[in-house]
Amino acid sequence: MKGLDVIHATGKGIKVDDIDLWGNEADIFRPTVDLTGDEVDRVDSIANEIKNSAVYGIGRAVFKSTFSTHTAGAGLQKRLDKYRERLKNHQGVVKHVYCSELVILCYQLAWENDRHRLFIDLDGKHTWPSTLRRHLKNTIHWQHLGEFAPQ
Repeated sequence: MKGLDVIHATGKGIKVDDIDLWGNEADIFRPTVDLTGDEVDRVDSIANEIKNSAVYGIGRAVFKSTFSTHTAGAGLQKRLDKYRERLKNHQGVVKHVYCSELVILCYQLAWENDRHRLFIDLDGKHTWPSTLRRHLKNTIHWQHLGEFAPQ
């Protein structure tokens, strides 16, 4: 995401909004080291691929997050391999996505493996936003800039 645009998943769909016009509260995080131009482009490209192919998944948000574990297990790598193949072929990465999953997927699919410093080591399909927030706050690779509240 370039500039002040935010791609987010809401009940109104996958949207792009200018942060200054965004009407929601949010925690804002930034990597502790600058991304290269190529890294920014990869994350941005994946976010847009997801935006263009997915719809907000309320069932996924409620049931998958509530009744499963956010721990990255064996199923995650298999799912990421499937998503990477779809991404490579522009087939639509996922059909349904919710807010925290969108963020996690962007930072997982952008890197070749889980050893990249910004790979988010959570299973996005099963991660509540509060779990993502807690994870990022406790990771040295992410800086919590504070809470955004609409003016």
